[in-house]
Amino acid sequence: MADLLAVTDLCAGYGPAMVLHGVSLSVEAGGIGVVLGRNGVGKTTLIRALMGINPAQSGSIALAGRDITRTPPEAIARAGVGLVPQGRRLFPSLTVREHLTVAARPALPGRPGWTIDRVLRLLPRLGERLDHRGAMLSGGEQTMVAIARALVGNPRLMLLDEPTEGLSPAIVHDVTDILRTLRDEGVAILLVEQNLAMAMKLATRVHVLAKGRVAYAGEAAPLRASPALMARLLGV
Repeated sequence: MADLLAVTDLCAGYGPAMVLHGVSLSVEAGGIGVVLGRNGVGKTTLIRALMGINPAQSGSIALAGRDITRTPPEAIARAGVGLVPQGRRLFPSLTVREHLTVAARPALPGRPGWTIDRVLRLLPRLGERLDHRGAMLSGGEQTMVAIARALVGNPRLMLLDEPTEGLSPAIVHDVTDILRTLRDEGVAILLVEQNLAMAMKLATRVHVLAKGRVAYAGEAAPLRASPALMARLLGV
């Protein structure tokens, strides 16, 4: 299957401080790419660069063959990239309904639409919380709102930065099932995740970052089959 996201020799950071040094990775259409690595290796910087929040200093980012390297974040979102940021980043005073209404966009041509009603069928718990404000929700509910908010933008690629951080095992299981459903619906996913067991269940491709560089890139199966390699790369 063709790559939907192709990143080549990406360098990015914060002002003059470079965090990413020549990162290359790809996510196939309908696949789940996972980015692993210890704290501080550049995983969140990568997500921010792909979304245009921290612009690339050099290298290239292509979405479905179109160069989006220096495209503003709002244009990247319109092109079909959804973001679930680290920490969820909900508006504490907005209700669940308002979060979804503000974020909703029409479906891209030729793709089935993620309407608010359809998203609520996928995440029925949110249907019971539509009038609850962001500050009133549990951590798991906030994560579901962040995923729903990204989905109603009708993305073809979703970027998720540590979506299971601080969640109970039961909610992690729910998030895993949701991501599988999205994959089966044809949504490509790039997942940054510290929960190694959950990430390796989902991954089709794995990229391990170390000191802002790619230390491993490849199919998930060989990494699953080699605890020694996984321990060397991740210290587990």
